[in-house]
Amino acid sequence: MQWVLDALCARYGCTLPISEEDGGPLNQEKGAIYPILGIWLDQHHEDFLQSPEFPYLRLLLAYIQVNFPGPSLEYQAKLLLSELKDLEPPKRDGG
Repeated sequence: MQWVLDALCARYGCTLPISEEDGGPLNQEKGAIYPILGIWLDQHHEDFLQSPEFPYLRLLLAYIQVNFPGPSLEYQAKLLLSELKDLEPPKRDGG
């Protein structure tokens, strides 16, 4: 899981600038990655079950916020984060 996120950041950068040109290489790369991330979030929840605080999902969410501004993927990632938090057992006080 971590290697996939690392590979994305290494190959495409974690801070890709937004291209102004429609159909340019940057948009083509982003166009290819976008549906993959959507499927990953939608169909492979188990990849993001690392507690505490779901670091891989948070890293992916940060990647999405930088590279894919807009509500769709971000909403999907935030919804999954919320659902996974609800599945966690409540934290116990040390007492």
